[in-house]
Amino acid sequence: MDEATYNLIYRSLNKLSDIPELQKQFKIPENTLLAILTQKKVRKTKSIFHRIDKEEIKKRWNSGESILSISNSLDFSPVLTASMLLNLTKREFRKMREKPGEIKDERLRKEITEALENDFVYSPTAHKNQTARAKIGEDAIRKWLLKKGASFVAEKESKNKKTPDFLLSDPIDIEGRKIYWIDSKVAFGDEIEHWRCIKKQFSHYLETFGSGMVVYWYGFVDSVAAIEPRIVVKDFRYLWEKNEL
Repeated sequence: MDEATYNLIYRSLNKLSDIPELQKQFKIPENTLLAILTQKKVRKTKSIFHRIDKEEIKKRWNSGESILSISNSLDFSPVLTASMLLNLTKREFRKMREKPGEIKDERLRKEITEALENDFVYSPTAHKNQTARAKIGEDAIRKWLLKKGASFVAEKESKNKKTPDFLLSDPIDIEGRKIYWIDSKVAFGDEIEHWRCIKKQFSHYLETFGSGMVVYWYGFVDSVAAIEPRIVVKDFRYLWEKNEL
């Protein structure tokens, strides 16, 4: 995706209801737009988390305003808003999120359920879906490597915690470049995301194992491919277009 198109989409995409119109306008898959929106929400959450006045939102809730209404006014996660309001231990709040039907207080049961249903980033359902999509992505790359006859060690099979999803026993050639590792990202690769991954993971992989490849399953901004020349950047189309899946 070219940078100008991405910037326009990013500015225009603020809620789930924005997706159908943008999908129609730009002919972009719904799951790609959802991935971009999710990343935008996570960044917004991190930027304002410590600026939210907990006493103020407690006052509003005690006055009768719902958790969802408060979170919407803050453009903040409904689930995290509930967590701030209730001031429970992690274990207590996790139990509440996982079994909202067991909450005895009628108002709280209704509002927690509402918050969970409207949070597509921080709810247990959202986490479950993300985990499932990550497994699908990793399984696809595993199948692709096996079809190529490549030998590798998957992250789950490695004793080293700082290992990419697939560490190749022998490098494979991708467009004239030797690839020693592959990482799967169930995300959209914009520059912010790519730099975050480089700092958090890829720089270590490059230093330890050599050049590699990252697959951003929901696509990436064209400019990302040139940030680190030792990393080949691809999306789902690369594996499918090669008719190897």
